[in-house]
Amino acid sequence: MKISKNNLLLRQFILLCVSLILSSCVLAHAAKPNIVYILADDMGYGDVKALAPQGKIVSNNIDRIAEQGLAFTHAYTGSSVCTPTRYGLMTGRYPWRESVKLAANYGSRIMPEGQETVATFLRSQGYKTLMVGKWHLGTSWTMKDGTVMKSRQSMSNNPTLTDDLNIDFSAPFYGGPTEYGFDSWFGIAGSLDFAPYVYLVDNKATKIPTERLVGKHRFGNRTGFADPDLQPSQVLGEFTKRAVATIEQQNKDEPFFLYMPLNAPHSPVVPSKAFQGLSKIGPNADYRLEIDWAVGQVLDALEQTGLANNTLVIFTADNGTYPGATKEFKEAGHDTHDGRRGEKATLFEGGHRVPFLVKWPQGIKGKLNRRENANITLEDFIATAADILGQETPEYAVDSVSFLPQLQAKKTTDKQRDVIISSLHNILIARDGEWKLTYKSLAEIAEIRQGNRENAKKLNAGYFTPKSNEPWYKHITLFNLKDDQGETVNVAQQNPEIVARLHAAVRKAIADQRTTKGSPRPNINWAVNHGIDTDQQRRLTILDSLSL
Repeated sequence: MKISKNNLLLRQFILLCVSLILSSCVLAHAAKPNIVYILADDMGYGDVKALAPQGKIVSNNIDRIAEQGLAFTHAYTGSSVCTPTRYGLMTGRYPWRESVKLAANYGSRIMPEGQETVATFLRSQGYKTLMVGKWHLGTSWTMKDGTVMKSRQSMSNNPTLTDDLNIDFSAPFYGGPTEYGFDSWFGIAGSLDFAPYVYLVDNKATKIPTERLVGKHRFGNRTGFADPDLQPSQVLGEFTKRAVATIEQQNKDEPFFLYMPLNAPHSPVVPSKAFQGLSKIGPNADYRLEIDWAVGQVLDALEQTGLANNTLVIFTADNGTYPGATKEFKEAGHDTHDGRRGEKATLFEGGHRVPFLVKWPQGIKGKLNRRENANITLEDFIATAADILGQETPEYAVDSVSFLPQLQAKKTTDKQRDVIISSLHNILIARDGEWKLTYKSLAEIAEIRQGNRENAKKLNAGYFTPKSNEPWYKHITLFNLKDDQGETVNVAQQNPEIVARLHAAVRKAIADQRTTKGSPRPNINWAVNHGIDTDQQRRLTILDSLSL
């Protein structure tokens, strides 16, 4: 059959269009970087030489990330303790919005069923989503009578505990990573000093933990069942081995997201034999050397598999160093928080300012080994991932802002959102430039920090009730971090205009249910639909009572 010239041209045009579409698909796929996100557990800004050269802990492998990429010097965790910080990282929402607190011993599901996360988002974009490490967002165990632990509950740390005797460890648990977007998971439920002391895979224990630990034991002092063969010093090495194997098993034609939240250097401080005594300044430093080794193993695996060039690697921590390690370091002449006051769980910078280093050879533009001073938070991960993939930030991630412009060395003059983080008990903290505001007096902050448990319990409630005609500055502390890095002088009374501006930003963040740009109250029914009482109206009532 003779084909007319017009038909021939039409066919050629169609073939060209198909070719262009296929080419664009290939290019789009090729542009998707692999992502490896390593999260240390309780590690200070001063523990990384690339950020604090005067520090006494060697961090050659972690430094490689900064040297081949960049480091953020003002990176903040959404909270100064683990569970809420991880919630913010997964959801792009500040944890105080849902009143997230620590998932304690045998802590159950924190996130509501069906909650979307950065893992569900990346999976929707064609990623394999893989996790190796500590979850600590709750696992609701099945009891022997078939019931399941209710959300946001935990079992007592009392030696007479009997509830854990009723757990059916052979049955599935609920609320783990594979319910929230991860294709697979190998890890532990919470910190290594929280029961149960056993490895978990997807939604089941790898074996029935038969050893019931009471009193002081090898994992700590919390009562619970353990795998009798599991030694805490083996866990970091096991996570590292499995993360490396996961990388080696990946198909180069399929993008993957590997989330690797470490158990270290959180207590129990148990460096493996090869690292014991290596630092010469104590076991907490030894443990950090093992973390650096673990990071090096992951980086080497990416290099050896040819995946390094298009893999975005992030190293950070969930909060600052805990008090016991801070004291040990101080005696050895090492400043774990690089001159900043406070530590884990506090309102001070030592609780929230963490190392945040990024490496991505194919994607980072401009000078390498540079420092970026923009205020970012761990909530920003999901918006950054969306930005890299040319997608809109998911609607639920109302506190997430992309730091891709910083990776591409683009100047950003417009403030993209307010940084409003929180302490262990959701006391709010606002950051803007050199200014830091918190809704506690300096005396109260010191009381909480000094560990007076009876008074701290009252003060840590996160709320206050101003007396009639009481001046607002009795309940507010303002620091200028540029002049007062140690956070010792409250300058609120001298700077009422700064206080009023930050106070208004906090109020707006609560009322609008977001800190990012966009329509106010985008998730007005979020708490109702998920059965969570956010208690935000009470916050607004209290803030308004200050009469600023």
